[in-house]
Amino acid sequence: MASPRVCALYGLGRSGNRTCLTDALVELGTHCGAKRGAPSRFACGVGAVWLIVTGWAFQSGAIVTGYVLGGMLTFVGLLVSTTDICIPSLIYRTMFGFPSKSGNDKA
Repeated sequence: MASPRVCALYGLGRSGNRTCLTDALVELGTHCGAKRGAPSRFACGVGAVWLIVTGWAFQSGAIVTGYVLGGMLTFVGLLVSTTDICIPSLIYRTMFGFPSKSGNDKA
């Protein structure tokens, strides 16, 4: 059962026309995050690992490496949020091809 607290921790991202928090408040018991395909999940995983490595670089004293990785991560985040071009998703599609469409996907 999704609660507003879970959605606040998960992120107040958009799911269709409503926000995650609105979904949780209106339809308790539903999943608060949008269903994502394999390329999007892969991109989220790459971003999480990238962020951990960036933090580790700062922690271990590799300041220049941390700033370079952090700057690149910021650039990729700005690119996907402004132009909807997701580099990790493109990498996934290059390596594994396009995932097959399910019955719920629109053509």
